[in-house]
Amino acid sequence: MENKILKIISFVLCCIIILPMFLSCGSNLEARTVTVMNVTGANATMKNNKNKESDAKEGMKLSADYGMTTGMTTYIDLKLDESALAKMDERSEISVSEISSNKLKIDLLKGAILVNERGKQSGSELEVNAGNAVLAVRGTFFTARYAGREATVYLVEGEIEVTADRGEPILVEQGKKVTVGREDIIVDDIDYAEIDDFTRGAILEYIADLSDALSDFDIDVLTNGNNAAETENDIGNSQNAVHLRGNNYSTYPFNIVGASSGSVWGSDVYTDDSVIAVAAVHAGLVEVGQSATVTIRILPGRDSYPGVTRNGITTSSWGSWDGSYEFVR
Repeated sequence: MENKILKIISFVLCCIIILPMFLSCGSNLEARTVTVMNVTGANATMKNNKNKESDAKEGMKLSADYGMTTGMTTYIDLKLDESALAKMDERSEISVSEISSNKLKIDLLKGAILVNERGKQSGSELEVNAGNAVLAVRGTFFTARYAGREATVYLVEGEIEVTADRGEPILVEQGKKVTVGREDIIVDDIDYAEIDDFTRGAILEYIADLSDALSDFDIDVLTNGNNAAETENDIGNSQNAVHLRGNNYSTYPFNIVGASSGSVWGSDVYTDDSVIAVAAVHAGLVEVGQSATVTIRILPGRDSYPGVTRNGITTSSWGSWDGSYEFVR
């Protein structure tokens, strides 16, 4: 009798120890992942689930309760498994509140995020929370911005299920702007001439992926009639992009010879009076003396341009300026 009791106790203890381990392995086997693909700028941090902060770097992986923050002129590209991409705007903050084999939930705490989900894992869910707004993603391209009291969503392609304050969900289809307050949801057509700069830039960056959604769309609405992607500029080694100021988000190819002499302000995003041939060396696109064609994208002015040393070129820092550009890689 005593031996039977001992055997039963041993069996129960084994179940208590082994079963949770088995379940844990099963749940993590196909777990979704969030990986940092690229950090543009010098002011981005990652906070782990123990509130320890570190500089955000390419290749970092986020687990549950991890967070990311971007500062001025800093952007982070994220990969969500093989099925989706995300991009954080400057001065934004997110937190991964749930990550498992069948669900990924991202909380937008401030700022803006782009989600570009081109495919979907079988049986999996992707959800973005922005204040009171809960966005269930379904093969979607959208940007969401949260400013403390309300969330604004530009749904360019696909569809999302929007819920406000635990109310009834509303299915929204592409081409709509959704404003979510404390209790109400307002759905309007997107006015592409009045969208925010982050959304405008995101659409232009992924325009090839959005050919179905924007098949009848006039690209000049986004570029203010300045779509000059096929204009070539032979500028030698000394010119800049001041003459292109205001053509925001238009792209221009330049034939250059990489140079080391000339003034450059900023990093990743440069003032428009920075010498393009030197900035291209700083960005790692060409070497000094190398001939190449590089493409720049015109951007609005910024409040600050931090300088940094890269590829043998030291750029200067600058404060507020009226025009900017970045390289299209």
